Amino acid sequence: MACSSWRKWIGALAAVLTIVLLAMPVCALGASYPTLRLDDENDNVLEMQTQLKAQGYYTGSLTGHFGSKTEEAVKKFQRANGLDDDGIAGPKTLQLLYEGASSSSSSSSSSSSSSSSSSSSSSSGVLKEGVKSDAVLQLQTNLKKLGYYTGSLTGNFGSITKDAVVKFQRANGLSADGIAGAKTLAKIESALAGSSSSSSGSSSGSSSSVSTAGLDLTTTLRLNSKSTTVSALQTRLKELKYYTGNITGNYGQKTMAAVKAFQQKNGLTADGLAGPKTLSALFSATAITADSSSSATGSASVSASKVQNVNWYTMRGKYTNGIIVSVYDFDTGLSWNLKTMSKDKHWDMEPATAADVTTMYKAFGNKETWTPKAVWVTFPDGATYIAATVNTPHGTYHVTNNNFNGHLCVHFPLSMETAEGIGPNAVNFQKAIISGWEATQKLAGK
Repeated sequence: MACSSWRKWIGALAAVLTIVLLAMPVCALGASYPTLRLDDENDNVLEMQTQLKAQGYYTGSLTGHFGSKTEEAVKKFQRANGLDDDGIAGPKTLQLLYEGASSSSSSSSSSSSSSSSSSSSSSSGVLKEGVKSDAVLQLQTNLKKLGYYTGSLTGNFGSITKDAVVKFQRANGLSADGIAGAKTLAKIESALAGSSSSSSGSSSGSSSSVSTAGLDLTTTLRLNSKSTTVSALQTRLKELKYYTGNITGNYGQKTMAAVKAFQQKNGLTADGLAGPKTLSALFSATAITADSSSSATGSASVSASKVQNVNWYTMRGKYTNGIIVSVYDFDTGLSWNLKTMSKDKHWDMEPATAADVTTMYKAFGNKETWTPKAVWVTFPDGATYIAATVNTPHGTYHVTNNNFNGHLCVHFPLSMETAEGIGPNAVNFQKAIISGWEATQKLAGK
């Protein structure tokens, strides 16, 4: 009898639990989404930006940083879907963004004839073969601008689009699976930012960039290679004053020596092989000429009197993502290189090599810290600016062989009022910059 009563009690309890679970909101049973808000910076923000962009709410760059543009996009999404438009992406907002049939921000929203693969893809922010959407159309347009896609702009993710994605991924050190996820889309945004800035007349070394139309910049050119791309390489090296030979289309010893010289001057591995990274740097408007008095590693010799104090919003558009800058710690005398990645209210950068990471950690006392250190940052054009940085890796990154799984923040001068409007973290960086500028002025004898 006791055993029978126990079974009846267990059965009744199970029935009650079933009713309770069925009555619970879907979000209580589904995935757990973090709350994202202004000034957050992580992979979750990157995924959210990717999805907001795919649905037409976000038009900015995919940075992984929750800035004012991202906040406005979240508000638009919330208003379109009957949520409180506070600009904070909490679990309800994110669940509807990723899992719900949200309203499109476009007045010409797509019809119900969109393929099922398209709708399922949009829930994850991933574009892959079989998807047909406006996001794919934008992807094709962007890849065409970068010279990877040669097909028609159809909005249909077919084999030609997949091949273009694979080529781009290989050229940029990504997993070449042909699927345009958050990291791939962010890298495309970064590449576009670099190419658009290169046409604005940057003064970082070369006066212009060579057209890359019809060239394969995903290949690796080496001794005895013969192609039209080699001819273009020789032409560009000649323009930058590294190469004095004839334009033959044949990758000979003179060409290889010129490539090595270019690599050394531009902070690249000087192996004489013209791979995707070298070709990308060579054909950019930020390439440093052979007769330039400065290089990416030159800030250690900069005089304190040459350091500039320039407002971030004034200098932000002057330089592109993807270039190498040199950081000089005037307290320790140590210098290391960083590669610029993405920018908003500050600039996200990552150590160029594992050796740079070792030097940087030494400057910070071999400890990771979020306490900003004032430094001097020298750009390829030789200009040096007061700034502040930390050495703690966080969020997204693109350089995979530097023993630093994340990026770091480099802040440049802002008014304290502006910094207070951004948040406490920005204020701490500005305090370090102010203190560092005072020290710089003393070193300069002013």
